[in-house]
Amino acid sequence: MGNMIDIASWQHSTNEPIDWAQVKKAGYVGVLIKATQSTNYTNPWFREDAEGALSVGLLVGAYHYAQPGGPPVEDQATYFHGVASQIDCALGYWLDLEETDGLAWANVGQWAVNWVDALNTPATPAGVYTNGNYWANLGYLLTGKRIWFANPSANPVPSDINLVATQTGKTSVPGIVGLVDVDVWVNPRGVNLPKPGTPATGPTPAPAVWEGNPTVQAGSTGLDVLWVQQRANTWGYRIVEDSDYGPATEQAVKEMQTRGQVTVDGVVGPVTYKLLAGSPVGQAAPVDPSENYPELQQGATGADVVVLQQRLTAHGIPTASDGVFGPVTEANVRSFQQAAALQVDGIVGPATWKALLA
Repeated sequence: MGNMIDIASWQHSTNEPIDWAQVKKAGYVGVLIKATQSTNYTNPWFREDAEGALSVGLLVGAYHYAQPGGPPVEDQATYFHGVASQIDCALGYWLDLEETDGLAWANVGQWAVNWVDALNTPATPAGVYTNGNYWANLGYLLTGKRIWFANPSANPVPSDINLVATQTGKTSVPGIVGLVDVDVWVNPRGVNLPKPGTPATGPTPAPAVWEGNPTVQAGSTGLDVLWVQQRANTWGYRIVEDSDYGPATEQAVKEMQTRGQVTVDGVVGPVTYKLLAGSPVGQAAPVDPSENYPELQQGATGADVVVLQQRLTAHGIPTASDGVFGPVTEANVRSFQQAAALQVDGIVGPATWKALLA
């Protein structure tokens, strides 16, 4: 498949953007970019780097630096997803596992398994970046998970590993300041990439059978629902991405089933999963998601506040998703309103919701 690179904010030590055209000209075909760490850090260059790489035809993936001893794994997965899901990550989602934070190996391994399971979907598979020492201690827990393996020359790749990529060392790359990690993608099928000779644009192809993905329908919640909502928005709808399979999501699914000429029941099973992962068919009937949310201000609590906080984070203003509209959330709302050229009052009304949900 060709060589790729992986980067973080360190590749901007001089505060200069990357010349992605030069990277592509040098023969690289993709890049894995650090998106987040714990629940309070977003790589400030992530979105610009991802969009720049995509604009010249490179494939993109995103990774999260694991902090097993930090916030709960579900919170770290949700925080990462709020950032990475804004980008077409054909190379998948990856957990950069380099620290134990003093935890037992078994606990670290299970933490990694839980992170992958929380984020893995047919359209955007998830995996773990690790090395020989970590694999020797916790690899038995990662059996079957997609693995991006570090330094195979010093640590031979185990025979029981589901290898997708290897990180082979550092080199100078045209268009980027300083040394850059180079990776070799050894199993394109590990992330459902297009077959050689086919365009690498558009939605990630869906497998013929969607094993391991639960049926979602009215009343369902979680990351699988969130994926359905994101695909609905790709198809032209304006659904609030709140991981809650409510009436608006069900109606959008029924319309997409009608457009795709499959059974119209509002239930996302294998056939509808495959339909949604493909290119949109027909025309959507968009709705304005801002109409579904109440006005919020300091003192408010609950699920609507969590959505607000997640959207602030997605727009590059990291905000803890604790469901409490306190002084910090208000200050972040004001910052967003100012950047979006809205009335700066710290109150989230229709205009602010509309900008946040865009």
